[in-house]
Amino acid sequence: MEEESKAVQEVAKTAGKAIDAAREAGGFIARFVSGPLEQGIGIFEDHLRYARWERQLRLMLRAEELLKQSGLSSPTKPIPLKLMVPLLQGATLEDDDGLQDRWAMLMVNAANASFDTEIRRSYLDILEQLTPLEAQILDVLYALPFEQSQHAGIVTVDLPRSVRIKEEKEMDLLEPSGTSF
Repeated sequence: MEEESKAVQEVAKTAGKAIDAAREAGGFIARFVSGPLEQGIGIFEDHLRYARWERQLRLMLRAEELLKQSGLSSPTKPIPLKLMVPLLQGATLEDDDGLQDRWAMLMVNAANASFDTEIRRSYLDILEQLTPLEAQILDVLYALPFEQSQHAGIVTVDLPRSVRIKEEKEMDLLEPSGTSF
């Protein structure tokens, strides 16, 4: 699987270089022959289609890998179209691999009959708006045990690298005489 993935990536890189070269060549030739604007736009659209195809291919490979990690050989539950279409759209437009992995995880969880939580459309909207830094911050915050952090508070001075649960002695220093906030 890893060798296939590397081979696909190499083919994608080569094809990407070919598209870039074709676009440059098209622009060069258009200057000399006064080619129509539609030709230039068509070249640009081809590049976008290829980039999206490349992201779709990565998504499929990553989802297959995550399925196997979950102990599944294939999905065990169909994903409703009203969820799958925007999921695929968001996932194939995502150019950050870490964020695209989150899209793949959502897809695998939505297609897993044993997954206890319903995947909602609003989850896609939230993921679509996250930056890689925001996702990293959420990972660090939610790695803390909720039972300990819910009342003690969280010290975030070292974000995005790390956070920690506020110690009791720190609470006394921050709160004025008997007042809590």
